[in-house]
Amino acid sequence: MATSTAASWADLWDQIDILASHTQKGIESLEKYGMFLKERAAIEDEYAAKLRALVKKNLGKKKEDEESFKAYTFISSFHSILHEVESLAGQHEVIAEGLRKDIHPALLTKCAAFRAARKNHLNELHIINGVLNASIDNMFKFQKNY
Repeated sequence: MATSTAASWADLWDQIDILASHTQKGIESLEKYGMFLKERAAIEDEYAAKLRALVKKNLGKKKEDEESFKAYTFISSFHSILHEVESLAGQHEVIAEGLRKDIHPALLTKCAAFRAARKNHLNELHIINGVLNASIDNMFKFQKNY
């Protein structure tokens, strides 16, 4: 597999800054996704509450509707639709609860773990680079003395 640009080993060897930037952007993207999930959970809750209010408003009085409920099929169908919408509201509440209680905290935990690991690895890398630079300086010193 040939590449169109010729890169030397020196260009490919140490790309610490690019790697650090890439990992930082990845963590920030994950945090942004976490905020999206938090906002979506709030919207799902709001939507479920509005659906329940709509159902409650349209159900009416039970005693008045029982006679017409038994007499007319279109009223019976309308009540069935209202109960399905109420069930749908419950499903949206379950989605919001799952996002808020399970997924969002797990995502925040992962972000914190990734940040800590990134920090540790970058610190190790700086220490190793310091040792490498000191070794190179010693090598040049010994080469001059030789």
